[in-house]
Amino acid sequence: MTPEIEELLDRTAAKVTALRIYIRENPTGLEWCNRYSAALDESIIQIFKECFEDAPGKIPFALIATGGYGRREMSPGSDIDLMVVSAGEDTPDYDPGLRRFFTLLTGPFRERLGIEVDYSYLYLSQIEGIDITTRTALLEARFLVGRRSIPGQLRRSLVESMPTGDFLLEKLRERSEQHAKYHRTPLVAEPNLKEGAGGLRCFHTSNWIREALGEQALAPTEAYDQVLLARNLLHSLSDKANDNLTRSRQGDLAEVLGIHPTELMESVTKAGEELHQGFLRTLQKVRESRFVLTDSCLAIRGEIRIRSIYDGGSAAVGVSLGTALGLEIEDLKVGIPKSVNGPALIHAVHTGSKTLRAMDRCGLLERLLPELTANRYVVPTDAAHRYTIFEHLLKTVENLDAVNEPFLQDIKALVADGGVLYFAALLHDIGKVDLDQPHEVVGGQMVRELSKRLGIPPETSEELVWLVENHLVMTRFIRIRDVNLEETIRDFAEVVRTTDRLNMLTLLTWADVNAVGEGTWTQAQDTFLRLLYERTFSYLSAQSPERTDPSVYRRRLLAGLKHEVADESLVQTYLDQLPVHYLTTTPPEVVKLHMKFVEKARRGEVTIEIFERQEISATEITVCAPDRPGLLSEILGVFYAHDLSVPGIRASTTTDSQRIAIDVFQVSRSDRPVPSATMAQVSRVLQAVLLQENDAFALLAQKGKDPHRMLEVDTFTYQENRSGIDGPGVLELRCPRGRGLPYRISSFLARQGWMILTARLGQYAGKAASAFYLLDKSGRAPASEAVQQAFESLRTPPTEPSSATE
Repeated sequence: MTPEIEELLDRTAAKVTALRIYIRENPTGLEWCNRYSAALDESIIQIFKECFEDAPGKIPFALIATGGYGRREMSPGSDIDLMVVSAGEDTPDYDPGLRRFFTLLTGPFRERLGIEVDYSYLYLSQIEGIDITTRTALLEARFLVGRRSIPGQLRRSLVESMPTGDFLLEKLRERSEQHAKYHRTPLVAEPNLKEGAGGLRCFHTSNWIREALGEQALAPTEAYDQVLLARNLLHSLSDKANDNLTRSRQGDLAEVLGIHPTELMESVTKAGEELHQGFLRTLQKVRESRFVLTDSCLAIRGEIRIRSIYDGGSAAVGVSLGTALGLEIEDLKVGIPKSVNGPALIHAVHTGSKTLRAMDRCGLLERLLPELTANRYVVPTDAAHRYTIFEHLLKTVENLDAVNEPFLQDIKALVADGGVLYFAALLHDIGKVDLDQPHEVVGGQMVRELSKRLGIPPETSEELVWLVENHLVMTRFIRIRDVNLEETIRDFAEVVRTTDRLNMLTLLTWADVNAVGEGTWTQAQDTFLRLLYERTFSYLSAQSPERTDPSVYRRRLLAGLKHEVADESLVQTYLDQLPVHYLTTTPPEVVKLHMKFVEKARRGEVTIEIFERQEISATEITVCAPDRPGLLSEILGVFYAHDLSVPGIRASTTTDSQRIAIDVFQVSRSDRPVPSATMAQVSRVLQAVLLQENDAFALLAQKGKDPHRMLEVDTFTYQENRSGIDGPGVLELRCPRGRGLPYRISSFLARQGWMILTARLGQYAGKAASAFYLLDKSGRAPASEAVQQAFESLRTPPTEPSSATE
């Protein structure tokens, strides 16, 4: 640093110190800010000139001030914002000077004056593509030193490239967010003098909007000066950039001004109200002005107008901008577009259901997506649906707009391309126009074809098609698969493959089911969705997920029970006698309880434990008893006799010579936990059946239910375990809906000699659907050929009723 700059910084530091004292003795607003800016200008310009005094030729760039410094409205705690704007020539000869200049500003200048300096570099050729924040800063650019022609060129480029619709929307969003953060009205006891309603930013935003509309910016008013005076004093007394005028600081400011705090706040609040009213008048001006939304769309006196010759994607974006700005759209139907920018259309759809409603009103939706509007009057065959397919699809998008649960909000924030999610949500059921094939398959093909028509990039089209073709998969898993099992997580992970697809499918599933009608999304589905998502996300996030050895689970349970059970060897023996799925799904505190149940069962006693599970809208019943052939069917027969639904089963049996069953059932009535009086009666009957004091099949006959009714199956799929002989096979069934289905299925499976480890039963796609995890007598998954043969036998009913026992 040269002696000249050293001396300059000393003089500037003295001026700044004097000004910071002066503000307390002679409080003003703009007057003080102008003096402060002038002192800084002198120092910065002189440093710049010295850094380039030996530079060859004419300097090809200009140094400009932006932000509060550009407006000459810096308060004592404000930062300095600078930008070097280049005409575009190569500047290697000037790089040493620039490095030295900014090194001096961020080093000695900052340390001596206590002022932070932010700087950036911009080419004039980059103006068209700059972000809204940078564009806003440049609207207030003030020339300091350098090539004098550049500020004029900069201004022209800003005006010519102004994306008016995007700019207005971003400014209004900023105000809305800051008002929500601080206060939405200027009439508050502790105002934020910059960002809250009635703060300085209301005036700034009004001028930015006026400039975007091509109008002259307004000069600062007396009210603005009053709020700025309060801010200057607040910064000075706080000795930092503090904009929150708290009650304690109100007293400090009033003391400096020699007035009562009440008088201070009356003047500040009144001034703030005037600034806020000016901002509201500017909002009205937006609705009264004429400006360009996109090259295919205009805003004219509060209405969105699509040009007669237009691009469909550009028009859709214009409608989205106008809708977000609160403009109306006429129901005059638009003509055929000259072209359609597919990615722009996806962007517009991503802005949500309000845009889609507006596009539908003017006929743009029908022009761009006839596959969607063809479903306007189509009523789904599934009676659960409340709306036509078209309305259901728009409701699905509305649900994505309205996500407010932290769990779902976090997932939404992780989605890489929200446009893909929204576009898939809008189209996921368009295949229902064809009743002869699965609608997800038809829909996937339709999306593939419309992607080609709209020029959607192949990688985006692939994701859209995948989401449409698989939009039912997660619903199926949470309704009929046991999400606690490793096999379920592995199978689901093989479908989604990436965390981004998992994120999108989770949100689409939630939004889709909720759009069917009120009450279709249950607490149980919500619980299972969260579990499936969290466990699959962990599985996919692992670098190389592998099947965990059962011994790992045993060690974890032993560790959890180390201080709970006196004899660790008893725990080890107990755990060694139970299947892997028990180890992976049973927490230590429940294992401790089950050990006591098993000991009682070895003495011939039975245990029935009842626990209400509100989070899954069911009652959980744990049954522990000596095992015998057909025991599971007997228990399910009791539930059938009392008209209880059985959405979940988890059966475990010890492998020692005295086999003990530990079966956990989820039962419900009308999708709610079973009333306690009913449950008490069921418990008494169940105990009698377990002790063989009563016969479950005689009970069914007594209740008017046929214990020998044949199982009817519409479709089934079976998947052998692929990870080892200790893993179960997964059997999925679709059957006609009706009570007693768990009983009939379990009876049929028991006759085949297969053991049910766990099961989920529910409804899916208008049918009763279920998934059973099976092992055969050898402890392996049943062979596919054996499963196929067993279900083939159902097509030929026996000539005599099947035996009541198994």
